[in-house]
Amino acid sequence: MRFREHGGLLEAETSLLLVVDMQLAFQRGLKSFPSILPRAVQLLNAARVLEIPTWGSEQSPGRMGATVPDILDVLDSRRIFPKESFSALQNKEIREAISASKPKSVVILGCETHVSVLQTTLQLLSSFDGQVHVVLDATASRRDLDRDLAIERMRRAGVHVTSTEMVQFEWLRDTRHPGFAAVSQASQRNSSVPGSAFGI
Repeated sequence: MRFREHGGLLEAETSLLLVVDMQLAFQRGLKSFPSILPRAVQLLNAARVLEIPTWGSEQSPGRMGATVPDILDVLDSRRIFPKESFSALQNKEIREAISASKPKSVVILGCETHVSVLQTTLQLLSSFDGQVHVVLDATASRRDLDRDLAIERMRRAGVHVTSTEMVQFEWLRDTRHPGFAAVSQASQRNSSVPGSAFGI
């Protein structure tokens, strides 16, 4: 029997991370924001160590505020673009950044699951020849029902629903990966996130 090298797993070399609207208004208004923020930071740290292209969006920043400081600590503000439309792909700079990176997979996290995250993922599915992954434990909505319905709809449309650690370990693949120690240390510094059995 011949085994495929990695099947349908994410590859760090061909991934792009998109951070959708992790802003001050959502930090104040979403009860689950404190639980998703450490996960978002954890994944951003991993992406930085593994040199995965990362971009972000801000919804109507004049009204909704800037990206929260914890995210700005690990994502250059020059890689975050404002938008008025809910889909991040309506922003020209983000579309061009994705096109230039030529990823096989786009990993998405942020707020709100049933609005900007949903519309961004569905637009990606209709225009992007690759996989779209939504990080379930790094997305939030005001109402659980809206979030649950959005996740169900995305699954049915073909989005891969995943978790922070699933993404991180797929990017690493092996404890012998040159970035394993650095990713592990960055995760451990993020003390709000419990460690895994592998030290992450």
